[in-house]
Amino acid sequence: MPRYRFQIALRGEVIEDHEGIELAHRAAAIEHAIVAMREMLAEDIRQGCVDLTMRIEIIEGGGATVHVADCAAAMAAGTMPARRRA
Repeated sequence: MPRYRFQIALRGEVIEDHEGIELAHRAAAIEHAIVAMREMLAEDIRQGCVDLTMRIEIIEGGGATVHVADCAAAMAAGTMPARRRA
C-alpha cells in the first residue's frame, strides 16, 4: 500500500508529517484529509477562532504533492457521506 503524508498549513505555520500512514489509494488519502480538516474546523469553531486559510497537503511516498484539501472542500456538501452521530 502507498504511504501518504499530510502536511498542515495553519495560521502561517506548516506542521510536517514525517511518518505518514499507509492507505489503499489516493481517494482514501483525500477522504482522510477532509475528515481531519472537518475535525480541526469543528474544534476551531468551539474555541471561537476559525482559520479559513487552513489546508492539508497530501504527499505521496515519492515526495510529490498529489492533492491539497482546503476549507472549501471540507465544507462542501456531498464531498463524502456524513457520519452519523451515536
